[in-house]
Amino acid sequence: MDIYEDRKRNENNTESVLDQIDFEIELTVRDIINFDYIILLIAGLKDIDSDDLKKKKTDEILKIFDRDIQLRKKKDLIKQFIEENLPKINGKHEVETKFNQFWNEEKNKKLQNLANRENIPIEKLEELVNQYLFNQRLPRSQEIVDSMTLAPKYLERKTIIERIKSAIQSIVDVFEW
Repeated sequence: MDIYEDRKRNENNTESVLDQIDFEIELTVRDIINFDYIILLIAGLKDIDSDDLKKKKTDEILKIFDRDIQLRKKKDLIKQFIEENLPKINGKHEVETKFNQFWNEEKNKKLQNLANRENIPIEKLEELVNQYLFNQRLPRSQEIVDSMTLAPKYLERKTIIERIKSAIQSIVDVFEW
């Protein structure tokens, strides 16, 4: 009788086993899917000779990016790297270096486009992004205005600042692991 009462009392205080398993699986997925894991998967494609199998494995890699909203933002660039750059790489050992080179080039293109579009010197834009990464907060409105070559007209200021903040946020979401 004591065992029954003890067990009944513990059942009311604990989570279901399935809830615990779901949580652990989700935690594992978040822990495993990082830069090194993605590079390992992409490098593994170099060992596959069959085009059909390579396409299937590529699709499996890209499906990983659908699981998480932060990863989803990186999916198109990963796909572009696999399709355009991976065939040009000679061996698995070069994948990480070439991937980093590709990633940095794409990030620089996005930053340069934003800088040109919004009349911000690239050095000042990079400084705003680096401050955002360090402080974990978007630049203040005045910091953005101060970085611009030409201060926007007062009536346009809010729209322009929000557009720049959004673009910085987007670039960081895509390019930071």
